[in-house]
Amino acid sequence: KDADGTNAEKAQSAAFNTLEKFLKRKGEDLSTVYSYKTWIDIKSANQHGPGADIWTFIEHTLGGKNVKVYIMCHLHGRDEYVCHPSRKATGEIKW
Repeated sequence: KDADGTNAEKAQSAAFNTLEKFLKRKGEDLSTVYSYKTWIDIKSANQHGPGADIWTFIEHTLGGKNVKVYIMCHLHGRDEYVCHPSRKATGEIKW
């Protein structure tokens, strides 16, 4: 776990699981992913219980088109991350 009680690796895995479920419904898989990054939005710490929001930005193709998606994951008082796709993010680190 990170210092603020989050686990970025576990949250990133949950984000990819969320995307994978969506892609399977579209007849695709994670092989369409060509870029991603993950960061912790420290400002969000303790808004949803322990830890902070962890964002994963993923670029992939779908139907021959490039798609960009943000997936925010956070804990809801248990050890399992709940994830929410979004069109924009907070606390994004530019690199």
